[in-house]
Amino acid sequence: MQRTYNPRKAKSNRSYTLQEVASLYDVNIRTVYAWVRAGLQLLDDNRPYMVHGPELRRFLTKRQAARKWPKFPDTLPCFTCSGPRKVKVGTFIIIRSNTDKIRVQGECEECGKPIGRGDVKANIADLERRFLGEMPR
Repeated sequence: MQRTYNPRKAKSNRSYTLQEVASLYDVNIRTVYAWVRAGLQLLDDNRPYMVHGPELRRFLTKRQAARKWPKFPDTLPCFTCSGPRKVKVGTFIIIRSNTDKIRVQGECEECGKPIGRGDVKANIADLERRFLGEMPR
């Protein structure tokens, strides 16, 4: 099930019926009605209900921005706690691979569950500085 939709599919010089919005984003018409209840503005109360293209773009952009977690320099995303959390001291590790990708992992300071995210090898020094402190030379 797709939960992010490309706002640029809606043309800014066009208005859409709710059925056209549903087919444009390949969702059920009930999903579009849920968007209306969640704040998608209709042009007026006359039928067929219409949505202006720029309003549809604004609504989807705002909705997707609200779903993103804020990024802080010394946190990793914890899906159990539903947000960015600090890493428990002594649990931070970097898993290297043969490509330019790495995996950053640790334990959540609040719930103790594993947390982590992907990154690139070019950021290893910065990640070690942020999560492990200054490395002695």
